[in-house]
Amino acid sequence: MYSTRKGVLVGGRLLLLALLCATVWAEFDSRLDQHWDLWKKTYQKTYQDEAEEMARRALWEKKLMQVNIHNLEESLGLHTYTQGINHLSDLTKEELQQMYAPLKLPKDFQMKPTPLNVTVKDVPDTVDWRKAGLVTEVKDQGSCGSCWSFSTVGALEGLWAKTTGELVDLSPQNLVDCSGKYGTLGCNGGWMHNALQYVIENQGIDSETYYSYKGQQGTCRYDPQYKAANCSSYHFVDKDENSLKLAAADIGPIAITIDALTIFSYKSGVYYNVNCGKLTNHAVLLVGYGTDDETGLDYWLIKNSWGKGWGEKGYIRVARLLVVLLSTLALAQLDTGLDRHWDLWKEKYQIMYTNEVEEVDRRQVWEKNLMLINTHNLEASMGLHTYTKAMNHMGDLMYANLRIHKDFKRPNSTFKAKSADVPDSLDWRQHGYVTNVKKQGKCGSCWAFSVVGAMEGHLFNETGNLVSLSPQQLVDCSTENMGCNGGWMHKAFKYVIDKGLESEADYPYTAQGGSCAFESDKVVAHCSGFSFVEEGSEEALKQAVATIGPIAVGIHADTLLDYSSGIFNDPSCQARPDHGVLVVGYGTEGTQDYWLLGRRMGENGYIRIARNAGDMCEIATYATYCNDS
Repeated sequence: MYSTRKGVLVGGRLLLLALLCATVWAEFDSRLDQHWDLWKKTYQKTYQDEAEEMARRALWEKKLMQVNIHNLEESLGLHTYTQGINHLSDLTKEELQQMYAPLKLPKDFQMKPTPLNVTVKDVPDTVDWRKAGLVTEVKDQGSCGSCWSFSTVGALEGLWAKTTGELVDLSPQNLVDCSGKYGTLGCNGGWMHNALQYVIENQGIDSETYYSYKGQQGTCRYDPQYKAANCSSYHFVDKDENSLKLAAADIGPIAITIDALTIFSYKSGVYYNVNCGKLTNHAVLLVGYGTDDETGLDYWLIKNSWGKGWGEKGYIRVARLLVVLLSTLALAQLDTGLDRHWDLWKEKYQIMYTNEVEEVDRRQVWEKNLMLINTHNLEASMGLHTYTKAMNHMGDLMYANLRIHKDFKRPNSTFKAKSADVPDSLDWRQHGYVTNVKKQGKCGSCWAFSVVGAMEGHLFNETGNLVSLSPQQLVDCSTENMGCNGGWMHKAFKYVIDKGLESEADYPYTAQGGSCAFESDKVVAHCSGFSFVEEGSEEALKQAVATIGPIAVGIHADTLLDYSSGIFNDPSCQARPDHGVLVVGYGTEGTQDYWLLGRRMGENGYIRIARNAGDMCEIATYATYCNDS
């Protein structure tokens, strides 16, 4: 429970009351009432009285505004990481610093680093000690300033596991209660070298099972019969990132300190902030390093002690070798506070409009979508959704370009579910069946990209060659369809059966309809027939994907346009398909089955949709593929 502790930070309490006076009992956004209540319930927040709750609400709304603006800027490429509302979002800066960043290194502190018997050429490019079994689960220090004890314990846990092969949760409470005479201050801060000196002279530390964490300082009750680990000496790493990389690779998890004053709202991504200073005030555990696939940024992988609800399930990636205004958005009026962000968004995605009237209309759609995204992500942070949203290149659009008549009849050639032995999970990307994600632009040609994707997989299966095929050929030449105004995958397959497909290199995409420029001597892919998958059967679709390859499907996309990450599970997504995509696999995360779809957004251009969840977004309604048999 994250209730405010009595007797802690009296100045902070006065600050809260002063805040109330200054804001004249602040006017809160009534549209956030439900979210405020849900947030309090999620984090079990309780307050001493109404006055404190109002002050906390004011802090929370201010933080929400900052988070929304930051994430909008992140979607425009101005930041490398996202922020989120968490259990710290109602605290003052003074409270945050006292409880979560209390460390102050003495001015006369001198450290003597120990030389490492390892060179750069000896260490790997990436390290993650979690995968080697040297890291225990993320813990929560609560409102006790005991980060130093969790950092120390984490380093000892890794050392002990590496030495003995046994991973044991050790006791930070043991250090909080018992290491005072070595220079630590319990819940008011401490230093890892002092804590390690205690463990050395005490000849051990108890397990968490015996000496459990309380979140407040108590009487020392160390019992040597419950000793779970010991340490004979400690060493410092030299003050440069290259030495730290060598140590992390050679030794294991390392206890380190960072400046935490700007990371309280960190949610995901590689954290890089020029305002993150040189003075350290918070202890954490370095458990590895690597390079982010999407941004190319090198990072440190760090385990924090603020619970799994903070950051990336309790972790933060910090840049290495680089040492929604919900209360004001209105549907009928443009928010001038978003003018800069609107301009940045247009510049990033190269958006232009024919006249001022169109731009105002699109701006209103964009602001409405921004409000919906911010509200959704707030709810997702409280566990109400399984996926997040983000502003993208479709932020000013509401469209559908797959057209399926209600009286559409499938032919008899249909793939039906049968008793088949197929894998529990599959990703055709890993088997070379899938080309890079493409961009359809503002041409309603999703149907063409869907068919081309299925044909690329079919061609690879037949020849072993992965070739990017031409959606533009279908847009220009498949006359039963309507080019950039929509179409049907089965009619596109009919065209392919008749003519074949050229490569993207020979017939490049222009994102607009044009005259058919097909040349038969440049055809690289053929199809002699096509089939549908049994309507409404997710089991049949699973078997088809497993035995055939990537499958062209239609989904209802209205609620997916601003998808960002996670497994999309929204019971309201049940209307008829209006968007063509490509199923490239399926799997399970935790207890949730999912489909893996290519869509040029979300998780590196892909989206995961709930599987076995009542035909989510009608994914099994209109599925088709090339069938040469």
